[in-house]
Amino acid sequence: MPTLLSKLSMEKLQKLCLSCTLLFMIFSSFAQNDSILKAKKEKYITKEYWHTFSYNSAEWQMYLDSAIAIEPKNTHLWQQKSMPNFKSGKYYDGMRFLNKAVEYDTLGYLGYRGFMKCIFMKDYANTIKDLKAIHKKRPIEQTMDHSYPFWIGVSYLKLNKLDSADYYLGLSVNNALWMFEKSTWLRMEEAFGTRYKCNTLKKDDFKNGSK
Repeated sequence: MPTLLSKLSMEKLQKLCLSCTLLFMIFSSFAQNDSILKAKKEKYITKEYWHTFSYNSAEWQMYLDSAIAIEPKNTHLWQQKSMPNFKSGKYYDGMRFLNKAVEYDTLGYLGYRGFMKCIFMKDYANTIKDLKAIHKKRPIEQTMDHSYPFWIGVSYLKLNKLDSADYYLGLSVNNALWMFEKSTWLRMEEAFGTRYKCNTLKKDDFKNGSK
């Protein structure tokens, strides 16, 4: 009987040791994987390794793909992936990637998307749609050095809707005056100049009997 008890105790001890060994291996594996993940984040994301290459190179896209695989909801990565496509005229791909940034951070990237539609794609109707939506939520913010009303006004001007253009460019001027600081002088000058162009076109239409 004592021999049987000793045998059972030995078996339990062996099972316990085996369990502890397995747990140690699992935790070691987690720690190792965590260390590898941190190293990958440091290389591909924190240090923005893709900037080592030209933005229109295959390597730029390749390293961004690796970074996105680690952090698929990182909106900055999606924006960086979209930008070279816009600059090389690949608007469909550029917008496809930029839409992911808007999906994960609408307030942060909707205005930027509107700007890209205006300047690169010349899609003025959808520019107005995006920028009016973000302007309602964040009325005093801006994108690419100008207020949302400025880009809305420019889009209406391109669509030859001069009254609407004049209204939003006027809002842009008022925003610049309200947020007055040295860095706004250029924005104020451009807003005034664009609005002046709009009013000149309106006067020409009136003289030509268009109104």
